[in-house]
Amino acid sequence: MDLLALVDFNLVARHGGFGRAARLSGRPKATLSRRVAELERSLDLRLFERGARTLKLTEEGRALHARTSVLLTEIDETAAGIASGGE
Repeated sequence: MDLLALVDFNLVARHGGFGRAARLSGRPKATLSRRVAELERSLDLRLFERGARTLKLTEEGRALHARTSVLLTEIDETAAGIASGGE
């Protein structure tokens, strides 16, 4: 599983859409969309239900977000701790 795609998926899931995630993160919307699509292909499942103006997590998407957002936060905290000379 591509860690960057997982990070982008969580970013979109947290902010409720590609446009908002792109604006708040400063990342291109097209990049976020491409990486999430690649993650969906690699997992062979849909993570979002896409409508004309709506984007909603599927059951699998909610489960993936719940489990991986905690792990990604731990990775960020570990990296920050190591960088500051801590644990």
